[in-house]
Amino acid sequence: MKNVLVIVDWFHPASGGKVALPNGNTYTAPVKFFSQSAQEWKANAWSLRFTWLDKNSPNGSWFGLAEFLSSKAPKEWLEPDNQFEIYEGPKPVGRVKVLASEKVMAAISALAE
Repeated sequence: MKNVLVIVDWFHPASGGKVALPNGNTYTAPVKFFSQSAQEWKANAWSLRFTWLDKNSPNGSWFGLAEFLSSKAPKEWLEPDNQFEIYEGPKPVGRVKVLASEKVMAAISALAE
């Protein structure tokens, strides 16, 4: 599976967000895309693995790489500007926006070699 670049804005605990943000360099959670109805999401949820690149941006946003855990996942949903929410149990805890596609990330990686 290939990665896309994302930005994550965690919801404040007073708004139902996490009391403690994830520790470590990776985090895996189910996500709900805005294009999915609640019914569709409950029947067919997908999980993403996030690998954090920067957890200390001045505005509190986290930058990272995201990839589906399943090769059967709808990769086309991870296109730039697409947005979705991270869930823990029945509630959303953060909003994610895709910044750069798999293709762009591959090109950047190739340049770095």
